[in-house]
Amino acid sequence: MATEDFTSYTETDPNNHLSQTAARSTFSGLTRGESCYLYKDKGAGHFDLSQDFEHLFDFRITSIADRSFVNLWSLWNALGDLYDNKVVSDGLVVLFYHSSTSTREVGCRIYKDGNQYSSTRFTISADTTYYVKIIWTASTNTLELRVYTDAARTNLLGSTSVSQSGVDNLRYIMVPQSGTTDTYVNVAISGYVENLDLQEVSTYTKTWQSNVLFKKLGITKTAVVDTAFKKPDITKTLLIDSALQKQDIQIPKQVDTLFKKLDILKTFSLDTDFLKKTIIKSFAIDTRFGALHP
Repeated sequence: MATEDFTSYTETDPNNHLSQTAARSTFSGLTRGESCYLYKDKGAGHFDLSQDFEHLFDFRITSIADRSFVNLWSLWNALGDLYDNKVVSDGLVVLFYHSSTSTREVGCRIYKDGNQYSSTRFTISADTTYYVKIIWTASTNTLELRVYTDAARTNLLGSTSVSQSGVDNLRYIMVPQSGTTDTYVNVAISGYVENLDLQEVSTYTKTWQSNVLFKKLGITKTAVVDTAFKKPDITKTLLIDSALQKQDIQIPKQVDTLFKKLDILKTFSLDTDFLKKTIIKSFAIDTRFGALHP
């Protein structure tokens, strides 16, 4: 999968604490007394919580003060820091926190209707690179955080999770996001998040039949064509009619071209005289397209 390009994200950074390369989002001296975040608008409802998903990223904390805090990754329907967003938007969050006992901790949270639901947190070290897997499980409405010590994500350091139903589908992704507060306003944190992979793929399913049609014939990928060739049985006349009519394949020359480009004249011993007829709505077109299905 492709990682996110952070240079295409947008900064809200009044004190110049953020910088980006394509693969890395760096925060330097980020405090709890400012509203600061890097975000991407993925479109309304892009993160569909009725579906499972899994995000990957790496991170490293390089400098911390007592009570420092940052959201390493978060999803929202509003633009703002944590304390602004949590009262106006549902959200999912992965956070780092340096506690009053000097413990460096990571955890995850769900925000719903102004309420906060928190996982337990576990300890990590500074100046160490960690490899994260974030898992949303729709059937249980669960956000799970797994942290590994290796890039292959085989050596699990710790995991934690939190569940809450009814969370809205979400629009914005933020990497990182500050959390303003009336106290501890000057405590600062530095580090970076890199190699963010949302592991998103096209919902279009490539099949042998669709490759033949779309690549050899250059047929536009329409919903009707997708539907016709995703079916395990494509001999239904209505679907074939719709697919061909979308391309105006209604005269003998076009049908002849279609079969020739599919290279199946010899394979199926087709009668070339027959191809000169208008066969869009005939049983024959069904049988020949049906024969394409293995």
